[in-house]
Amino acid sequence: MKHSIFGLMAMVFALANASFASTSKVEVSWKYQASSAVSFQKHSTSVDLPVLKDLEKSEQYVTDPGIFKTLLAVSAGTVLESSLKEFEKCKTSSRPPRPIKPIRPTRPSTPTRPIRPPRPPRPPIKDACLKQRLLAAKHLVAKLDALELKLKEKRVVAGNLDKLFEIVDIGRKLAANMEKAKTWRPPHHRPMPRPSRPSGRGPSRPSRGGMNTKARGLNITTGGAQDIGALKKAVADGLVPAAETFSMEGFLSEFDLPLAPSACDKLICVTPAVLVDPVKNKLFVQIGMDSNVTADTFKRKKLNLSVVLDISGSMGATDNTKKSRIEWAKEALRETVSKLNGSDYLSIVLFNSNHKVLLGTTLVEDKAAILKLVDSIQAQGSTNLESGLKKGFELVSARLEADYENRVILISDAGLNTGVTDPKALLRLVTDYSAMGVGISSIGLGLNFNQDFIHNITMSKGGNYLFVNSGKEMNKYFKNFDFLVTPAAYNFKADLSFIGSSAKFVKAYGIPEAKGEQASKSIANVATLFFIGEGGGAILLEYDL
Repeated sequence: MKHSIFGLMAMVFALANASFASTSKVEVSWKYQASSAVSFQKHSTSVDLPVLKDLEKSEQYVTDPGIFKTLLAVSAGTVLESSLKEFEKCKTSSRPPRPIKPIRPTRPSTPTRPIRPPRPPRPPIKDACLKQRLLAAKHLVAKLDALELKLKEKRVVAGNLDKLFEIVDIGRKLAANMEKAKTWRPPHHRPMPRPSRPSGRGPSRPSRGGMNTKARGLNITTGGAQDIGALKKAVADGLVPAAETFSMEGFLSEFDLPLAPSACDKLICVTPAVLVDPVKNKLFVQIGMDSNVTADTFKRKKLNLSVVLDISGSMGATDNTKKSRIEWAKEALRETVSKLNGSDYLSIVLFNSNHKVLLGTTLVEDKAAILKLVDSIQAQGSTNLESGLKKGFELVSARLEADYENRVILISDAGLNTGVTDPKALLRLVTDYSAMGVGISSIGLGLNFNQDFIHNITMSKGGNYLFVNSGKEMNKYFKNFDFLVTPAAYNFKADLSFIGSSAKFVKAYGIPEAKGEQASKSIANVATLFFIGEGGGAILLEYDL
C-alpha cells in the first residue's frame, strides 16, 4: 500500500511537471496609455500549445508562418552582433620592448671620446590582435554561409527575404573589413571593391500566408533605435564598428515582420504566435502588434516643435558622401519644414560652443522665409550640445497645449566636447522634460555618430532616432516623418504566462534594453510605441522546454 501511494504521488508529480498538458496555452495580457489619454487600457488574449508527446520528433508546431521570417531576422542580427563582439575581444596593439642598452663604459681620461655606435632601429609595430581578428572574420564568413543556406531553404515558407540577403552581403563586407583591419580603429579609407559573385539565390518570392492581402492597421514599433544606419554606413566605408553600435531592436525595425492580419478593434492589439521545435526543445513566441488605425485614418496631431541643429566644426566632415554633415542636416531641416503646415509651431536653435535662436516659436505660415534662414547656416566652433538642447526644450515647454504634440528634434553627430558633457546629466535633462510631456526625436549623422549616447536619451518617454547620411535614408525620414513625431501609446506593458505548462525563459529580442535575467512573465515594459509606415520590427521570446 505504501509503495502504491508513493507511485501515485510520483505519477501526479510527473503530470504536474510535464512540459505541456492537454489544456496548455500561452496567455498574453497587456496595457497601455493612449497618447491622448491618462487612464490605462487593459486587454488579454491566448494561443493554444500542443501536447509534446503527440508531436513527431521532427515536426514543428507553428501557429503563424510569419514567425519563420522573424526567426531568420533574429539569426541574422545575432550573427552580426556576436561577430562584432568576437572581433573586439582583443583591443590593444603592442610594441616589442626596445633592447636593453649596454652599460656605458667609464669615460676615458683622454680628451678623445669614442664614437658611439648608431642606435639600433626600433622594431616595427606588430598587431598582437591580428590573429584574433582574422579568426573573427573567418568565423563570420562561416556563419554567413550557413545563414545564406538557411535563407534559401526557408524562402518557400518565410516569403520575400531580399532584405535579409542584403544583410548577408553587408556581413561579407564586414568580414573583409575585419581582415584588412591593422589597428583597433581602422583608418577612414575606402578599400578596393571586391569582385561581385553570383549569389545563386534565384528570384525572390512574394510573401505567403496572406500576411498582406488585405488592408491592415499601421505597424507598431518601440521607441529608441529605428534602424542600423550608422552601422551600415561604417561597414560601407571600410570600418569595423564597435559592438555597442549594434541594436537588435534597431536591426529588426529594418524589416517588415507582421503576423497574419487579424480583426483589430483597439488602438493596440497584441497577437501571439508560437513555434514549438521538439528537436531542439525550444519554444518561440512572437508578440505581434496591430492597430485599428490605418494609413487612411491616421492623422498626426498639430506640432509644437523645436529643431535643435548642431553647427559645430565636426559637422563640416563629408564622411565619404557627396555632402557634408551640415548639408545633410540642413536637408533634414528643409524636409521637416516641408511637412509642417500653418497650424504647427516651429522654432530653430543652432548650437556650437553656445546656442543661438535662429527662429523663435512661430506658426509655419511663411515657409519661404524659414527656408531662407536655413540656407544661411554654416558649420563652425565646438559642440555644446547641452546648451542647444536645453534651449529647445525651454522653447517648447513655454507653450504646452494638450491638443499639440510637443517635441524637440535634435540633428547632430552627437559629439560632446564643450559645456556639460556628462551623458548622465544630459539624460536627466531629457527625462525631466519627457515627464512634462515633451518628447525627443534625434537624427544622427556622421561616422563618429555617438549612437550609444543617443540611444540612451531616446529611450525616454516619447523618444526615437534615425541615422541619416544619404539620399536613401533621407527619403526614409521624409516618408516616416509624421509617424516619427506622433507617439501611438505610452507605458506599454505586456505579461506572458503559461497555463497548464511550463518553460524556462532564455532571451528576448527586439525589446529595448531587454536583459537576460528578465523574468519570463514580464515580456515588455516600453516607454513609447510609435506607428510606422514600413518596417516595424518584432518582439520575439525564446524559451527552453
